[in-house]
This record gives sequence, structure tokens and C-alpha cells, in this order.
Amino acid sequence: MVLTLSIIGVLAGIVLGLRFNVVVLISVIALAVMFALIGGVARDESFWSIVLAVVTVGMAIKLGYFVGIFFA
Repeated sequence: MVLTLSIIGVLAGIVLGLRFNVVVLISVIALAVMFALIGGVARDESFWSIVLAVVTVGMAIKLGYFVGIFFA
């Protein structure tokens, strides 16, 4: 689950970096973290697995955003 979220997060961050400003980034990260949290709870994963997914998706979106800004 974490690898899939990372790849999707980086790609989404790149698209955001190419098109939008940082205000949108904050909203998207909050939404993605909520979805990762809900998905982890729904799948009955352990606490640390959910924490890893939430942190990874947040960092992946930020990394993709900065890559998108760099190439814009």
C-alpha cells in the first residue's frame, strides 16, 4: 500500500507543481493524509503501518511538487 501511495503521490505532486501554487498543495496533502488514514483503519492495519502510510504520502506529494516546480 505504501509503495502505491508513494508513486501516486509523486505523480500528483508533479502535476500540482506544474499547474498550481502552494495553497493548493496544503489542501491536497490534508486530503491525501485523510484518505491514507481512513484506508489504513478500514483495512485494520497496525498503528505504525498507518503512520508510515500517512508520512509517506505527505512526503511523496511534497517531493513531487518540488520536482514539478523545478521543471516548470
